[in-house]
Amino acid sequence: MAHIAKYKIDVIILGIDLEEVDGIKICTRLKQNPSTTYIPVVMIAEKEDTDIRIQAFNAGADELITYPINIIVFTS
Repeated sequence: MAHIAKYKIDVIILGIDLEEVDGIKICTRLKQNPSTTYIPVVMIAEKEDTDIRIQAFNAGADELITYPINIIVFTS
């Protein structure tokens, strides 16, 4: 996480269902770290699910989008 703070990052796009790591845990760690807490996190899920949406926002995600990704929603 420390190396992330070295760069000027405008947004982090993070999948929830990553193969090797838990995206929710990564988001939580990013938002708990004072050097990365200010970076907006957009999480991506495979499908709309209320429980996943709640987990993402409780972890500190700024937005959650689902597949298929609507480019207009994504860029706004």
